[in-house]
Amino acid sequence: METCRLNWQVLLALSLTFIFGCARPDTVVIEQPVGPSPSNSVSSGPGWLVVYTDIGYKDRGMYLEPMLQHQFKEPIRLPYTIANLEGQLLQTVVASDHNPQIVVLSAGSYIVRGHKHRGGAIEVRVRILSGKTTNVILDGSRTPDKSVIPGQAVYGPDGSFVGWQAL
Repeated sequence: METCRLNWQVLLALSLTFIFGCARPDTVVIEQPVGPSPSNSVSSGPGWLVVYTDIGYKDRGMYLEPMLQHQFKEPIRLPYTIANLEGQLLQTVVASDHNPQIVVLSAGSYIVRGHKHRGGAIEVRVRILSGKTTNVILDGSRTPDKSVIPGQAVYGPDGSFVGWQAL
């Protein structure tokens, strides 16, 4: 009897390890760093980050899916996070309205984590250059200019435009 209980406990432990050990969040990782538009002018000082996240609807401090928009009147950009390359959280950006926030950052490389236009989590490496603005497009609202040289735009696995290649 003791052997059956031990085997059952071992089987349960192995099953839970398999389930939780193999489960990974549905996160799309964009390895190619996004940077400022090639036409952006250069100056000195910090750089700026603008992330176009999907529009959600805020009700009593909670962010709701866009499909619930008819019930709530306060459109707001969904929050996202900025981390260093080691994954340490530096900042959570919460918009105050439907306009994307402009974040001032020191020149360097960062990771932006948010949600992509068609659902699911996304992680994008970004490069901030002094005096330039890096735009990250997660809401599907923009496409690259037709004058762009092929290879300068960064796309997600679903073909959506994410931003400009960091040069």
